[in-house]
Order: sequence, then structure tokens, then C-alpha cells
Amino acid sequence: PPPPPPPTPPPTPTPNLGSIFSNDQLVLEQFVLARLELMLTVVSMNLAVVLEGLLMTTGRTKTVLVVGVVGSWCGQVPLVALLVTFWEPSLRAVFLGVSVGYAIACVGLGAALVRLDWSVLAQEAEARANIGTAPAVASQEEQEAAQSQTADARLTVMLADDADAQRPATVE
Repeated sequence: PPPPPPPTPPPTPTPNLGSIFSNDQLVLEQFVLARLELMLTVVSMNLAVVLEGLLMTTGRTKTVLVVGVVGSWCGQVPLVALLVTFWEPSLRAVFLGVSVGYAIACVGLGAALVRLDWSVLAQEAEARANIGTAPAVASQEEQEAAQSQTADARLTVMLADDADAQRPATVE
């Protein structure tokens, strides 16, 4: 009879995220136990970063600041303290409190995004880009004509003028 196959070696331990903080086996086990709460923290934190970025691009920096402070100091900090004190003193409690605090911030940021008036934002963006402002050398009549046109019409005229300026001059 053929000899039995050699025993398979034990699986190589997978690297643990906690190993960047400690080599202590107890700490590494806490990271393994807190993997769900850590995942929730990472997801909610990244969602908050995306929502903050959207609001920041609309110029609503004060809203981002207020919601961030509320999410951190009214959400994360007290929740972590309560969970660690009354539930269990562990990384699970810390990450769960942080993730709920970020979720609170996400709700506030999402509510602020939903309430935005996009027509006002478009007007603000147009003003920032200076679309439709007449050049300094334009005559008074040209400036008045430009102000009476819609933004789309002004943009069309500007693009046509740019195209005309880029065409080579023809000799007659």
C-alpha cells in the first residue's frame, strides 16, 4: 500500500491590523473580536468624509464644522464613554461609539445636502467663475447686451468668440 500523505502544515496566521499597534497577543485578540465594529467605523467615517467633501465644494464650510463638532462631541465622545463604562471596557465599545458618532454626523451632513437649493448654488458657481462678465474693453452697449442675455447665451457667445480668435487669418 502507498504511504499516507504527509500531514498538512498548520495554516500560517494571517497578519492582524492590531500588529501595527502592539505585538501583545491579548491586544491582537481584542482587534479580532472588534472586527465588525472596526468595519462599521471605517465605513461610517469614509461616508462622512465624502459627504463633508460634497458640502465643502458648495461652500458650506460652517455647516461641515458644526455637524463635525456635534458628531464628535455630542456623539462619539459621550457614546464611547458610556459604552466603555456601562457595556464593556473593550475596543468593541470604542469602535462602536465612534461609528455611531460618525453615523450621527452622516445624518446631519445628508440632511444639509438634501436641503441645498441647487439653483442658488448654480448662481454662486457662475459668480465665482465670472461667466458672462463683459471684458473691460467692451463698450457700454456691449456690457448692457451681455447683462440682458442668459448665462447659456453668454457662454455660447464667448465660445464662438474664442473659436473665431483661434482661426488663422485668411488673405484676400
